Amino acid sequence: MGKIIDVIHRQCNKQWLHNWYETYWLIDCHGVIIRPNHKDELPNKLDFYPFALKSLKLLTGRSDIRMILYTCSHDYQIRHYINLLEEYSIEFDYINVNPEIGEGDVGCYDKKPYFDVYLDDKAGFDAENEWEDIFNFLRTSIRPDGKWQNPIRDRRRTDYLLKKRNIIDNSNPKFYRNGGK
Repeated sequence: MGKIIDVIHRQCNKQWLHNWYETYWLIDCHGVIIRPNHKDELPNKLDFYPFALKSLKLLTGRSDIRMILYTCSHDYQIRHYINLLEEYSIEFDYINVNPEIGEGDVGCYDKKPYFDVYLDDKAGFDAENEWEDIFNFLRTSIRPDGKWQNPIRDRRRTDYLLKKRNIIDNSNPKFYRNGGK
């Protein structure tokens, strides 16, 4: 098992200790979800790392997990990757921000997004091997108690942020998480 599973286990222990419902996962695209193509043109097909697709589908389906695409890609590239990922039923809640947690008693997160789990090859995530650990953990882990859900934390969805940054047309319903519901 890789290092990331230790981080996820520690975070789950904190989650249960404090009765936290939501966890926030910052996930990079290149070198984490897909293999970089190191070319100027955008790929028509994504080259996923083993177990990345299966794991991301499980993450997308969990109401207690917020997925934040954390990437330095240009807006036109983000739009392209979001479109391709949607074909696999993978949806991110936010892009490069976490509007659910801002300035508070514990810290100021208006410049650095709050997160619980960080998947980035530059931070040591081994995409070739660690996605399988994440997949196995997600398949067998117990979800947090729904009563812990914080009514103040509102899932503002990727569409909100894409519209705010003018990355997508406001009338395009396909960017709504869970089909616009």
